Amino acid sequence: WHGARFRIWDGIRALDYLESRPDIDSGKLAIMGQSGGGTLTSYIAALDTRVKASCPAGFVTTSRDLVEFWGPQDCEQNIPGAMKLGLNHLSLMMMASPRPVELILAEDDAFPPFGSFTTLAKMRELYARLGIPERVDYNIAMGKMHGWYDCSREASVRWVRRWLTGVDAPAPKVADEDALPPAENEADAFVVPGGMVSSLPGERGTYDIIRTRADALAAKRPPLTRELVAKVSGIDVAHP
Repeated sequence: WHGARFRIWDGIRALDYLESRPDIDSGKLAIMGQSGGGTLTSYIAALDTRVKASCPAGFVTTSRDLVEFWGPQDCEQNIPGAMKLGLNHLSLMMMASPRPVELILAEDDAFPPFGSFTTLAKMRELYARLGIPERVDYNIAMGKMHGWYDCSREASVRWVRRWLTGVDAPAPKVADEDALPPAENEADAFVVPGGMVSSLPGERGTYDIIRTRADALAAKRPPLTRELVAKVSGIDVAHP
C-alpha cells in the first residue's frame, strides 16, 4: 500500500463517474494534468484503457535524471520496489501504448527535460515499430519553470481534440473571458453537497482505510521476536 494506490483509485473512480453521466461520450475520454496531475495522468493512461488520449505535463523524464538532478519527489511518485522491478516513467508510457500520448514539457522544469527527451526518443522508437509514429509528440514551453502555461494547456487541448474528434486545429478561444456569465450559485458546480466527497454518508478517509487494514494485519501477526526479525530482515541480531 502506498500513496499512488489511492491516487490511482481516485482517478479510476472519476472515470467511472464520467461514464455514468448521460451528457458524456464514454468512448471519448482523455486525461491531462500538470505535476502531480501529470503523475496521475501517466498512471491512469497506463492502467485504464478507457483513456483514449493523454497529455502528462511536468512529470515524465527518467528516474535516473530525476533522482540525480532534484531527488525523489512526492510519495505517490515513488512506488515501493519500482526501481528494483525496472518500473520507470518509460514503463508507464509503454503501458499506455498504442494510444496517443503527448508529453508536455518546460525548458527549466524541475523534472529534467533532458531526461524527458530520452524517454520521448524511446517512445518514438516503440510507436514506430508499431507503425503509428504519429501518436507520439511533445510540446515544450521555452524558458519556463515548473508550471502548466497557456501554450501548454492549448497544446494539450489540441492534442486530445485531434484524437477524439478528428479535428487538428486550435480550440476556439473565448473572445472575452471576463464577459462569461458567472455561476448563479457556486454550489451548483459541486458534484456532491458541500463539495466534499468525505461528507457523504459512510465515506472513509485514507487514514481510516489504512488504520482498518493495519489493525487486521496486526491481529494475524506473530509476536515480534529477535528470531523473527533476523529471519525476515536477514540481519544478525544474535548480539545486542
